[in-house]
Amino acid sequence: NPLVQWEEQRQANIGLDITTFNRRLDINLDVYEKTTDKLYNQINLSAVTGSFGIQGNNGKLQNRGVELNVKYKAIKSENFNLNFYANTSYNKSEIKDMVTPDITGANRNVIGGPVYQWFLSPYLGVNQSNGNSLFQTASGAISESLNADVDGVATGKTPFPDWQGGFGLNSDYKGFYLNTHFTYQQ
Repeated sequence: NPLVQWEEQRQANIGLDITTFNRRLDINLDVYEKTTDKLYNQINLSAVTGSFGIQGNNGKLQNRGVELNVKYKAIKSENFNLNFYANTSYNKSEIKDMVTPDITGANRNVIGGPVYQWFLSPYLGVNQSNGNSLFQTASGAISESLNADVDGVATGKTPFPDWQGGFGLNSDYKGFYLNTHFTYQQ
């Protein structure tokens, strides 16, 4: 596509770094906002063209978030060290503009929504008379068959977590190491 251009990004970041308790506790906090213009993604085309879409510049995306890291040096001696750490981050994305709206499929990019927002039809159970699944359409009607492009309802949810992070410990004793790391996302 000869019309493809580089994405343009603007970013603002404010951070705070604290070391206290005789250099045993380190805290790092960052708050950010990042805006991407000329967003490079799929541009949908009519299927009669022989292709469902092409890659190109189509929209504006804003990400806002916060990151927190904490590390505590619980024990520091000649033969034994023990450190605990934890980190967490929150990110909210929002499509600010779309030249060509993404209006088909289960994951869509629509103005005002998050990136790849799920558009789903609520499951209502089983039709007792024939065993077919029942779904609620976008108009509120109950149906056994769905058109995913028409009947999907915005959920506000995406495949990407809002919150993610981890925690763990690092220890060593005379050259033997024990490290753990646990992660989470929501």
